[in-house]
Order: sequence, then structure tokens, then C-alpha cells
Amino acid sequence: MSGNQYLFLFTIGPVQSFIAQARKTRDLYAGSAILGEIIEAAIDTAGKENVIIPNPDLKAKPNRFLAKITCENPRKFAEKVEESARAGWIAIALQSLKNVGVCQAPETSGFNEEEMQLLDYRKLEEVTPAETKDQIEDFLEVYWVMLEYDDTADYHKRYGEIQKMLAAVKNTRCFKQINEVAARKCSLDGARNALFYRKRADSAIPSYIQRNACEITTEKHLLNPGEGLSAVSLVKRFYGHMNVFPSTAAIALLYALEQLKSNKSDQEILDVFKKTFSKKSFDEQLYYEENLTNNYFLKHGYESSCLDRAKMRHEQVRSSFYANNLKFLKYYAVIAFDGDDMGKVWSGDMLSDISGLEQFQAEASKRIQEFQQQLAYRLGIFAAYAKAYLNGNIPESEEKIKEDDIWKEVQRDQAYQRLIGRREDETEEAYESRLERYTYQKGKTVYAGGDDFLGFVNLYYLFEVMSELRLAYKVLVYEPLHSNDNFRLVKPLTFSAGVVIAHYKEPLGEVLHHVRQAERMAKGIDDQKDAFSLVVMKSSGQNVSVRYKWFQPDTGDIIIEKMNTVLAGLLNNESGYSNTFINTIDRLFRNPGVSEELCYPEELVGVELRRLIARSSKNKEPEEATTGFESFYRDIDCLFKNAVTMEDFFSCLHVCDFLKKELSDEQGN
Repeated sequence: MSGNQYLFLFTIGPVQSFIAQARKTRDLYAGSAILGEIIEAAIDTAGKENVIIPNPDLKAKPNRFLAKITCENPRKFAEKVEESARAGWIAIALQSLKNVGVCQAPETSGFNEEEMQLLDYRKLEEVTPAETKDQIEDFLEVYWVMLEYDDTADYHKRYGEIQKMLAAVKNTRCFKQINEVAARKCSLDGARNALFYRKRADSAIPSYIQRNACEITTEKHLLNPGEGLSAVSLVKRFYGHMNVFPSTAAIALLYALEQLKSNKSDQEILDVFKKTFSKKSFDEQLYYEENLTNNYFLKHGYESSCLDRAKMRHEQVRSSFYANNLKFLKYYAVIAFDGDDMGKVWSGDMLSDISGLEQFQAEASKRIQEFQQQLAYRLGIFAAYAKAYLNGNIPESEEKIKEDDIWKEVQRDQAYQRLIGRREDETEEAYESRLERYTYQKGKTVYAGGDDFLGFVNLYYLFEVMSELRLAYKVLVYEPLHSNDNFRLVKPLTFSAGVVIAHYKEPLGEVLHHVRQAERMAKGIDDQKDAFSLVVMKSSGQNVSVRYKWFQPDTGDIIIEKMNTVLAGLLNNESGYSNTFINTIDRLFRNPGVSEELCYPEELVGVELRRLIARSSKNKEPEEATTGFESFYRDIDCLFKNAVTMEDFFSCLHVCDFLKKELSDEQGN
């Protein structure tokens, strides 16, 4: 292609607000997936071969990309990419509107791409209410900048310039004014008028809804009675397949249901119970006896006539749970993490020898570009692994690997082989057990963009997942880059995570707010970051939060594994430990409202901690308890000495105690 060479930086939005505006897990997933599809359409038009970052083979992509392109008319090129992004959004919107039955999506056969785009816009004009078109067309924000560049230029400087140019363009905040009548706002975004609604049981139209709003009569279970959505929120709610993402109740019950499915008779009991409800989509909240009420059935559109039959069959479900020592777990976890100082990392400022190459601009520019491409590739490997690990579908057969290009690269990757291979201190039995755990579904990934991640996790696997993801980031991203002689880094590549444990009935928007808040708390631990913050949102309204660095400084051990040891000791009914030492040490040394720092000599706390742990031991045979006790005490002592504040240490123990109560074999609903 003839013409000049340019750096092309392209981004879409809104991102955080669009994803976080969610009342159901499917809203959350759809927000991320929709933006991914849009940016995919833009990358395809710009040309995958031109993209520097991110890895174009990565399925879950961030909302921006940087490319190096050659063209004669840069504005025309950029506008074509922008049009592809907007057309992709319109196509997604039409498909969702078709799913809900308010329009007919145009047939795609026999039309080229430009004709298809025109047909999409024309179809959008036919949707009622007429305001749908304005809301859909006004939603997507597109920003792009182009900077002339050639291989003799200072890439490091140009990269910084184009980032500043994009920030300046975004700060302009150009927008189109929508003249909407004064009416009820959307239940999700709270900004646009609600154009679509579901009636309440008394057949009353929701209050203050605009007069020409459209009633949804198909797939009603996806809308609560009286709920009103804007056109944009409706696209999210009805995006893709109806069963596109599990509910919070499904995540909370994941471990128990998977255990029951392994037994044919238990599986049949579950199937019979699910068939009680004449709906296309089964709601896992119905596994909880507290929801088998007239009010719940009325609110969610279930036939009240099947309530008695459901209660009767639920007795069998409960018997299956109890016979297998399983609980109706009501809490789940959400994990969000983001790479630390990624702006400096992407710019090449973390490379130790770039400053010495300033007099050799061509060499420095080449080095930074290679680093960015390798970093994008490593993050792609990690994202594929993290998503598959959490979802429990790491490909094992050659046939499955062939279906996914990124997994062809993952399977050949030496770092990946080192991650899943047998470790030096690992027995053959432990290794086989660990390999088997790769096949278990531990939760569900919302998105894995490489340096950022959001996913739901069942509590049985929480500490394991946190430890594995942090270790994988180190092994799959940092170590391969740092071991490359061309990419010596001045500091390790790290990430900080926010984790929230919440009740399945807690409003999802509130949970997501606390997750992001926890992530900010983790990043604020010190200048080096590389930490996690874990918050328990108890149903009582009380929150417990704890913050630690990921690794123990002197040994390199992962701190979360120490917490897992404490949890295992509390869960062990025969030779474990009661929680009496937690309550006693808290009562003795907590000094609320005075200082977060330790008010007592560290040695005194250590001695008293050892004594209290020994007293709480359930093992009455000291000879057999010695080794196990010392290991248990050392891990708790490690948590004590590495806590940022005494409050963090106390909260850490209380979090473990909370999880013990939730995960123990003691029956209860």
C-alpha cells in the first residue's frame, strides 16, 4: 500500500459505566461482550496485521488498540474504521431488538458490507418507540487520533505524544443533545428514558413511563414486573443467547450442584425439580427454600399453581444435599484485577536499558515496539489461561486446541508448560490431584483482557483461584519478558486485585462498586502496589475488609496460601482448631479508635498467639499434633507479621472464620 506511515490510536466508550450498570449478571457480561464485538469490528477494518497492541488473537479485547498503518488519506481511513465500529453496534442492537420481538433483523444474504450497514440503519428507523433510534445512535463514543511516523522517528516520544493527543480529544467531550420528554428513567442506566417495560401483576402500567413506551410480552422472565429499560439497556439485557451467563445464585451453588450431577439419581432429582417450572430459563434462586413463596412467583412470572408441587419436590432436593454433606451456600465472590502502572509499562519506561539507547533512536524505537508486541502476546497467553482455568475448560485434546488459535500458542508456550508441569517439591499424587482440578469449573469469567480481569468465583475455590491467577501472571507474563535479554525490566510486572464476597441477593451494582473500591484500596497499599484487598459484605450489613501484599518479602510465599491454611485448620473437624483463639486474640489486643498500629510488643502478641492456638486445638494427642501445630502457627504468625495494620490481621482471621462457617459440613439452609 502506498502512502505515508502513521500511528493510529483508536478507542471506544463508555466502558466502566456501561459494564457496571447491571442488575443481573447477564447485564454485566453483555456490557463487556458488546464492547468486545465492536472493537473487534474496528480491528478487522484496520487490519489485524497492523495492530501493535493488544494481541489481535485475544478473544476478550480492551476498548482500544494501537496500529501502525500506511495510507494516502489518513482521515478517510480512520473514518472507515469508525463507521465499522458504529455499524457493528447497530447490528448488535438490532439482533437484541429482534430477540425481544420488537423488530425484524434484516436478512444478510445477498448484500455486501456497505449495503448491509445501510439496511441496518433503515431497519432501526422502523423500531417503535421512535426514540429508540436516537438512543442507540447516540450511545457509542468513538475517539481516534493519527500521528505521522516513520521508522527513523523516536517511537518512545511519538507513543507518548499520541497518548496525550487522545486524552485531549476525549476531554473535549463532544456530544449530541437528545431532546427527551420528562418521563421515567431507565432502571439500569438512570439517564435515558425508559422506552420498554414489563407490566406488574395488577396490569398497571409503570408510573411516569412515557406514553408511547413499548410493553415487553416475550421472554418476560428477563424483566422484573414494573421494570423499565432504555433501548441501550434493553440491548444489554437481551444480548446473545438467553442463558448467556449464570446468576449469582448459580455461582454460589456451583460446587454443590456439580457434586450432585456426578450421581445419576441426584441428577434426576435436580432435573425433576427444574421441570416443575414452565419457563425456558431456570432460576437457581429457586433452590433456596426461602424463595418458594407466592410473592416470589408473582414477581418473577412463575405460575402459582406449581408452588405446592415445587415445595414437595424441593424436599427431595434438600435430602440430596444433606445426604452428600452439601450446603445451600448463599455467598459467592467477585474478583477484579488490573495491571500495576501499565501506562509506564506500555510506554517502555520500565525497560532498564532504553535510556542508554537515546542516541540510537532507530534501535530504541525498534526495541520498544518489540516489547509492546511481546507484552501484548504474553498478556494474550495469560488471558486465555485465566479464562479457561476459572471456567474449567482448559482444552485437553488436540481437536479442541485446533478450534482455538490462541490455545495453539498457549500449548506450545514453555512458560505455560512450566506452570502446569510437576513442581520440585510436589509428589506424584499431589501433581495428579492438581491436574484434575484444572478440569473443575470454579466460576465464570466476565472478561479477561490480559492486564485486567473480572470474574465470579464459587467460595470453595476462592483462595485457590486467587493464588493460581497471581502465580500465572508471574510465570506467563513477567518471567518470560524479564528473561529476554532485550527486555530487562527495572521492576517486576505485577497486578493488584479487589475481591468481594457477597450474598446472592445483594444488589449487583452495589457489589461491583465495592469490588472497584477494593481494587483501589489494594493499589493504594504502597508505591510498589502488587497487593489484594478482600471485602466480605455480610447479609447483616456489616463489612469486613483485609489488605495484604501478594507475596511474603523474605520467602516469596503467596500470602493467600497462608489464609488457605488457616481456613483448612478451622474446617478440620477432627484435628483442626476452633475459632476461640480468633475471638480471644481480637478481644485482648484490638484497640479501636486509638491507633491502627500495634499497641503491644510484637513478641508478646506472638507468645500469646501461640498459647491460644494450642488451647484451641482439637487434637488431644500432642505427639501427633506437633508438626501440624507448628505449620499452622507459622502461617498465622506470617499473616500477623506481614499485615499492614493490626486491623488487617484481625480482619484476616475473621474472614477465615466467616468462610469456615459458610463452608463447614454443618447442615443448614
